[in-house]
Amino acid sequence: MNKKGKEITASAAAALPPHKHVWLLIALAFITLFTYSGAMENGFVWDDEVYVTDEKMADAHGLWQFWTNPKSTEHPYYPLTHTSLWLEYQLWGDSPAGYHFTNVILQILNAFLIYFILMVLDVPAAWLCAVIFAIHPVNVESVAWISERKNLLAGLFYFGSFYYFIKYYFAENKLESPARYYYFAITLFILSMLSKTAFCTLPLSLLLIIWWKNEKVDKNDFVALTPFFIVAFVLGLITIWLEIYHVGAKGADFNLAPVDRVLIAGRALWFYAGKVVWPANLMFIYPRWEINADLWWQYLFPVGGLLAVSLLWLEQKRVSRGALACVLFFIVNLLPALGFINFYMMIFSFVGDHLQYISCLGIIVLFVGVAHFVWKKMLGGNQIAAYIFGSAVILLLSTISWQQIKNYKDERTFYGRIIKTNPLCWMAYNNRGRLLEKNGEYDSALADYEQAITVNPNCQDGKGNYSCMRSYNNRGVSFQYLGNFEAAIIDFNRALEINPSFMKAYLNRGAVYFQQQEFDKALDDFSKAIKSNPHYTKAYLNRGLVYMQKGLMDQALLDFSKTVEIDPEYIKGYINRGIIFMQQGRLDEALEDFNNVIEIDPQYVNAYYNRGVLYMSANKLNAARQDFMTIKALGGQVDPELIKRTQFPLTEQEISEDMVFPIQ
Repeated sequence: MNKKGKEITASAAAALPPHKHVWLLIALAFITLFTYSGAMENGFVWDDEVYVTDEKMADAHGLWQFWTNPKSTEHPYYPLTHTSLWLEYQLWGDSPAGYHFTNVILQILNAFLIYFILMVLDVPAAWLCAVIFAIHPVNVESVAWISERKNLLAGLFYFGSFYYFIKYYFAENKLESPARYYYFAITLFILSMLSKTAFCTLPLSLLLIIWWKNEKVDKNDFVALTPFFIVAFVLGLITIWLEIYHVGAKGADFNLAPVDRVLIAGRALWFYAGKVVWPANLMFIYPRWEINADLWWQYLFPVGGLLAVSLLWLEQKRVSRGALACVLFFIVNLLPALGFINFYMMIFSFVGDHLQYISCLGIIVLFVGVAHFVWKKMLGGNQIAAYIFGSAVILLLSTISWQQIKNYKDERTFYGRIIKTNPLCWMAYNNRGRLLEKNGEYDSALADYEQAITVNPNCQDGKGNYSCMRSYNNRGVSFQYLGNFEAAIIDFNRALEINPSFMKAYLNRGAVYFQQQEFDKALDDFSKAIKSNPHYTKAYLNRGLVYMQKGLMDQALLDFSKTVEIDPEYIKGYINRGIIFMQQGRLDEALEDFNNVIEIDPQYVNAYYNRGVLYMSANKLNAARQDFMTIKALGGQVDPELIKRTQFPLTEQEISEDMVFPIQ
């Protein structure tokens, strides 16, 4: 190894006594915790409930699915991220404060690792760089948004792997730096990739550091990093496939020519660098740029970026190899987010603050490095000037971040802020409409859906894409709740014209037909939904209910059995199958189903009710009485005349109201 790199490491480590490192870390943790303290009061926002309140969080079976089934979630394969959230769910369930606190702690740990890495690499003002990274407003999105746990967790393992590799590589004496550091680095990188595969850029970053410190990269360096490249390549390909074919990053919004993608990448680089240097007008969803290869000025971005890198390369001896290394680190770690590879967020915008979580460190180190150079050359290393500058930067960034955190207070605030800063963001209208609909504000939800369709240019002139399909479907649901079945069916039809395989539109249209007692049409729609997704339990449940209405109990039994085969903890499948078993006099099988429901959810009143009626029919009055008393203890009501009821326990109307519902 190059002796220069070893000497740098030794001098940096000796620069401060150990107790001063401790106090610097305490100060770093305090500043970060203070800046993000408001996040602990925030709730869940977009996608958080998908990550946190998913039904898979309830038991070990869900945890198993995260690891064994790459399609078990609506996102790419991030099993370690889901595992961390699963473990927390066992601690504080649906309470958001715990998840926010963990995110803040992870951000502090990442800042610690950055400090250690920069100290080993002998980077000037390492502590200030780490603090700026910790509290920078572009990183608020990653910390205050629970769904971005993947950034923080993957970052922890990324920086940990980075640290151990450079400790191994730049060691003065291999006996003092055993090979286990190398294996630690590989293991941590695998964990990072299992948290978020966009951090696959680590081996390129390490090659860059080697080039910076040794002024060259040789064959042995590539050999040492080969396992890292293999892990990155394999897991990266899996994510690309899932992003396109499972998450849905395909269609008209993603049909971009190669030249368009170059224009996007060039503009994105300048955009991200600008937001780090001057974090003003930050938005959760930035307007999606109109890319036009016929406009000459759009080429200025990629050409300007290429010229800037070329100039730094040619002048690296006079300017600083470190400056070039910072810029290249910034570019390398942005590669997965520059638009060359499809990712789902491109449907809304080509850029997002959380997409530069790692890469922003390159611009931060460059900015602080320039300030350090100016401080030494022009101010003679005056300590008072350094303290004033550092304090001013920290105070300014902390204040901006403090304000940004308030935007994540709750979903109404969250979507309202997006609409205020980006009035043409159809996603915000669409998602706020869902929130309003959930709260029973159907007229307001309808207005938001109509606005989502109005501001989305793809929904005009008979065109349509994925976004329009969702908006039409959601507006149809609002019409359904308002009793306007005709308008609802028109919207579901529009959604299906855009995508004839759109399962949820079939489910919702089938539910409308069911409410109108057009059972044959409902049956056809639920069957099409099953064909679209043979593993969707609610489609089988609803079709089974139609079969019950038509008196086809054997077919209904098959569908209800299929629901619990797909999901062994699907309560409504057991309840409805148990009801049919009771009708058919198969009391032992019905009792087993009701017992299964109570074991899964001891608070589920309907299970006690049906089991109590079953006990009555079997003349087990003490057991029946116990179940009815349990219903009262749970806050339910029992008909005083219940003792006289020995027939089918629920009316058709009650079944319909309880089991058939619109699926969004």
